[in-house]
Amino acid sequence: WAHKIRLVLVSTAIMLGVAFVAGSFVLTSTVSKTFDNLFASVYKDTDIVVRGAVPPGPFQDVHPPVSAALVAKIAQVDGVKEVEGFIQGTAQLTEKNGKVMAGGGAPSFGGNWSADKKLNPFRLTSGTAPRNDNEVVIDAASAKKGKYAVGNELTILSAQAPAKYTISGIAKFGDVDSPGGASYALFTERRAHEVFNLEGLYTEIPAVAVGNVSQQQLRDRVAAALGNDNVDVATGAAVAKEKQDSVKSGLSFFTTILLVFAGISLFVGAFVINNVFAVLVAQRTKELALLRAIGARGRQVLNAVLVEAFVVGVIASVLGLGLGVLLAFGVLKLLSALGVELPTGSLVIQSNAIIASLLCGVVVTLVSSYFPARRAARVPPLAAMRSVAVDKTRPTLKRLIFGLVMLIAGGGLIALGLLSNMKKAYIPVGTGAGITFIAINVLAPAFSSPVTRLLGVPFAKTAGISGVLARENAARNPRRTSATASALMIGVALVTMFTVVFSSAKTSITSSIDKSFAGDFVVQGPHFGGGLAYDLEQRIKSDPQVQAISPQRNAPIVFNNAQQYASAIDPMVFDKIFDNKVQAGDLKKLDAKSVALSKKFADDHKLAVGQTVDVRFATGTPQQFHVAATFKDTGPLSDVVVSTAAYDANTDERFDSSIFVKLKNGVSVDQARPGLKSILAAYPNADLQDSEGLKKSITSQIDIALHVLYGLLALAVVIALLGIATTLALSVFERTHEIGLLRAVGMSRRQLRAAIRLESIVIAVFGAGLGLIVGIGFALALVSSLSDEGFEKLALPWITFAIIVVIAAGAGLLAAIWPARRAARQNVLTAIATT
Repeated sequence: WAHKIRLVLVSTAIMLGVAFVAGSFVLTSTVSKTFDNLFASVYKDTDIVVRGAVPPGPFQDVHPPVSAALVAKIAQVDGVKEVEGFIQGTAQLTEKNGKVMAGGGAPSFGGNWSADKKLNPFRLTSGTAPRNDNEVVIDAASAKKGKYAVGNELTILSAQAPAKYTISGIAKFGDVDSPGGASYALFTERRAHEVFNLEGLYTEIPAVAVGNVSQQQLRDRVAAALGNDNVDVATGAAVAKEKQDSVKSGLSFFTTILLVFAGISLFVGAFVINNVFAVLVAQRTKELALLRAIGARGRQVLNAVLVEAFVVGVIASVLGLGLGVLLAFGVLKLLSALGVELPTGSLVIQSNAIIASLLCGVVVTLVSSYFPARRAARVPPLAAMRSVAVDKTRPTLKRLIFGLVMLIAGGGLIALGLLSNMKKAYIPVGTGAGITFIAINVLAPAFSSPVTRLLGVPFAKTAGISGVLARENAARNPRRTSATASALMIGVALVTMFTVVFSSAKTSITSSIDKSFAGDFVVQGPHFGGGLAYDLEQRIKSDPQVQAISPQRNAPIVFNNAQQYASAIDPMVFDKIFDNKVQAGDLKKLDAKSVALSKKFADDHKLAVGQTVDVRFATGTPQQFHVAATFKDTGPLSDVVVSTAAYDANTDERFDSSIFVKLKNGVSVDQARPGLKSILAAYPNADLQDSEGLKKSITSQIDIALHVLYGLLALAVVIALLGIATTLALSVFERTHEIGLLRAVGMSRRQLRAAIRLESIVIAVFGAGLGLIVGIGFALALVSSLSDEGFEKLALPWITFAIIVVIAAGAGLLAAIWPARRAARQNVLTAIATT
């Protein structure tokens, strides 16, 4: 408490790392609880749900449709009060300007409006139910987003041709404007059957029991009545639980990502905390030695420092928990602004969030402060008889050997994870990366002095005495300099690694398209929410300038008991537009009962042309398919490819994800573009791209992912910069006497401020440079291990690297502003008197 500024600086590093952990837990708990309550409310009055049976294995939540004739059978079962068939499919809404209504990645659903208030989760807020096939009810969130009112006209896109509807009503889903940001279009039952290609079928059939019949009793009676109709009868409570579990499963990936970056932030924070405690202990050597001189044992000094660290860790962790709650609240508000509205309610702070946050903060602080505390305990009493400063000892042979052993161990774990076929390869890779960072931190003092002297040469030559002092101050204490730079090194290394990997992915993709794409255009469907209507194929094909088209569709399948995504193509046309370098068999022999596999996928599964495999489409039953061909270059395809005939035979709602177009000889891209654009004018979810546009479309998705990662890594970089500011501030305390002498012999305040700022820049550039080297090394290993996944080209974006170094230097300058100002404001005589 006697050194409040130091307390604040070290607490802030802990607090920021803990906030990310707490925010992740609170956000997940809040969203999970929200959807738990939502689905419990929606299925409150639904006693049973009848849907298609699903074989054991993946896709337990994807049920095939059931016959509409079952409604009459269910209605005759004793105990059934009300029963009605439900339909659900994909339907995209458009805005008044004709563009597709963006949903931030949320799905776009459609279905039939139910007249039964107990079975219908939607509640009209204005207007009426659809009275004819040209009317539709839409969700309240979409109405607000598109500025639609009852009586307005809008276009809806589905697997059928685009069609215009009049809005008859606007409805809420339970108590919210839409379920999790998804859009909904609700038609008459007859129109819904047509739109979703479900003539004579229902997606599911819910029913309500009479008052004295329980859900389980009704389930048993209906199941007995339907017998062997290949259906699954579930209670309303069981279906609500399935929906809740599905949401939690979907959130688990999001939570894992947040916790990984929270771990990175805490890891970086640990370096800062360790460095701060090391400097604090060194600066208090005289105080601690005096305690030893009057009889304090080494164990007492050790415990005193650890207790101090414990108290700081607890206080900072509690503050971090509070900051994490605010962070979760802010993310929820951001989701709402993006259209993902959740039911209103208070944040859910469960015990796991509190325990995990406090444990992370306190444990990291204690572990980080242990070694400085040990050094404090070993301070000899004689040290009290002289002035002391921060330890400036050079690295010992023992330290160098230990660092090298850790470096080898870390590299070995990374290689194990990248080169083996382990299911959880991220565990050895992440552990190896952490050990490698620690090893570099251990080894860094061995070369920090010569490197920082070299980096400081330009300043020494151009900034006079300020530049000389900056270089010498950065170089004279290798442990402090390397520890300060190591925190920034981790952030820059991760940024560099992701930049190289994603740049290599972009380069490899563009190279692959250049080599394999022989077409002229691609009509690209939406990335989320359905695809392109079937009739668009024929309209494009009818263009007199078009020689051939090849549609591509995507479908989830179960392949040899594992979930995969399959691409569906027309085998008679596809090879005219794409060269996939067939290795064995013949792609043209792909029929309704065969698959083609990428060579790597076939080798991994020990399959060859002619062998049979078990294939099940998401809403179908297991079938025997034979391998018709293997190919080397996947291009736009998945590792598993089926024919459009197989796709059509096993799916109900059919979309094209993209349509590849080849023009007739002599017709240029510029000549054909206007005609194709006029065809696509009626299909606002279709995007016409030439080969350059295709490459840009794919690489732009990579850029978005990279920017998201940059945003998540920003906190780690901020903590690292906080470490630089902290170390500089503490070094100003350490050098108070020296600063006073410099000022006494004529150094101006401006020169002193410049010296400290330049020192900070040298340390920041040293950390950034070290991070670049480590990041490029990690990226080389990762890209090399992914060569079989299509990473054919290594890209090193040197301009980006230069920008990273410049940003690091600028951040170092920013971090030095307050320490430099404080040093320059010190009273000269007071500073000289300080020992």
